[in-house]
Amino acid sequence: MKKVFVLSLFAIAALVSQAWAGVCTGSGGATACQFDTGCYEMSSEYSGTSSCDAGSCTCDQIIKNCTDNGALYSGVSGWAEGNNYGKGWKCSEHGGTYQGGKLDPSKVVLGCCKWSTETNCYPIYSGLDTDGEDGTDKVASCQTGTNKFWSGSGDCPTSCPSSTPTYDGGSSPIKFTPASTALIVAQSSRSLHISSAKDATVSLYDMSGAKVYSSKVRAGNSVFSLEKVAVGSYYAVVQSGSDAKKIPVVLK
Repeated sequence: MKKVFVLSLFAIAALVSQAWAGVCTGSGGATACQFDTGCYEMSSEYSGTSSCDAGSCTCDQIIKNCTDNGALYSGVSGWAEGNNYGKGWKCSEHGGTYQGGKLDPSKVVLGCCKWSTETNCYPIYSGLDTDGEDGTDKVASCQTGTNKFWSGSGDCPTSCPSSTPTYDGGSSPIKFTPASTALIVAQSSRSLHISSAKDATVSLYDMSGAKVYSSKVRAGNSVFSLEKVAVGSYYAVVQSGSDAKKIPVVLK
């Protein structure tokens, strides 16, 4: 008996264990798939995908699911009773050769996100995903609402990191108020122009979620200088009492 997992990154996939059949093959030979949870050998007799039921999937469907949600590898070996069949594995460390797919090994892990709608943590990768969403935008999105975000890869994806989150909306959410006239924030070249009815705290973050700089400004109209900050893409969070604003900041 052998268990093979084919998992979608943000979709529910059925897990079914059956008698072993031949693995799916691609241009590089027998295939395995790297998902966030591990490296798994693939067979048409096994787990379902969003487009087919377990036991009735064609290899083409299984391989497409892999390239859409993971990374396709050939040459992976070493599965044996007792190693949980690739859970926590990296295909590249078990003889695997990358054949293509979403989880390009050359991409950098920007951080780990526990979306409030999900039970697991997921890594966020640099660059565009298959939906055309940029990793830096996902990092910013994760740091809103009741999500949790850790900068860097940490323990993700095998588990949520044990360290304190960079952003923990579950314990101390910031309620952003885009329509409030009591707090107005706008970038002008290398400065932020802030109009606030109360004293405010200004925090600048890089796109991995690490805080670059933080300071306070007085109530009224202020100019917050960014002249000493390195060229790059950031976002600023300005909080004044119960009002808060978050804006993207691009420094050239």
